[in-house]
Amino acid sequence: MRSRMSALSDVDDPLTATATLVLVVTGPAGWPRIRAKVHDELAGVTNRERAGDAIMFAEWAVRQGLDEHHAIEVLTHTLCRHLGQTELRLVVALLDAAAAAGGPEAEPYADFAKSGLAATAS
Repeated sequence: MRSRMSALSDVDDPLTATATLVLVVTGPAGWPRIRAKVHDELAGVTNRERAGDAIMFAEWAVRQGLDEHHAIEVLTHTLCRHLGQTELRLVVALLDAAAAAGGPEAEPYADFAKSGLAATAS
């Protein structure tokens, strides 16, 4: 498992962490339905190029065969270290959209991620 999680070992950028978290929650099957929304939301807080880079990394990281629960724990911790409550609410909104795009199998991952954000942020 250690080598599979090494894809996340250097994720310290909240844009990259957000894109990767949303993709982990959504799952590859639901990702095409939300990819453009994630890109637009991230581009709204930075620029299109950085948003695109974050999404490209997320897609690469997920292809490495991440353990979803461990990835969610790592990514939510990273986000809570870097983001304030306002930004975390935006991440939660993206997680809600991810759950909708990913269908019933994505909902438990979204709930786990949101509980991790709430627990770590408090």
